[in-house]
Amino acid sequence: MSAPLIRLNSGNTIPAVGLGVFLTPSEEAINIIHKALNLGYRHVDSAAYYKNELASAQGIAKWLAEDPVHNKREDVFYTTKIWDTDHGYEQTKKAVQSALEKAKSINYIDLVLMHSPQSNYEKRHGSWLALQEAVDSGKVKNIGVSNYGVKHLVELLNYPDLKYKPVVKD
Repeated sequence: MSAPLIRLNSGNTIPAVGLGVFLTPSEEAINIIHKALNLGYRHVDSAAYYKNELASAQGIAKWLAEDPVHNKREDVFYTTKIWDTDHGYEQTKKAVQSALEKAKSINYIDLVLMHSPQSNYEKRHGSWLALQEAVDSGKVKNIGVSNYGVKHLVELLNYPDLKYKPVVKD
């Protein structure tokens, strides 16, 4: 049995149920994710702060390699998050590049979130610009925010150069 899919404002879909790997040590994450995918999970939620992005991608890649005829990349949704200290245009570009490097075994990232709004307007705005560029590159499919309240969400929606609205606010 698989989780229902939710259509995002980007047109893409996300499984309604996912496996969060917060506090999962990297050395355990690969096998935990592999087993979860074999049990029917189709969404893995990691973050730079969790320090297991590489292992998360490797767990997905292990599952994909196990049965390439039936296990397809487009059937797994991978989320990661940019940490607060990586806010700002240049910092976020570097953080996204780092996340993509860790996820190279799975080719792209389905969703990159800003983990929280804990910086200032200039840095949040710069981060959003960098995330929009990541979507334009095709290596990141969707962008969104996490731990945002109404104030910060309204701020984001009023950016003068807003190209993509957040697909999720978790």
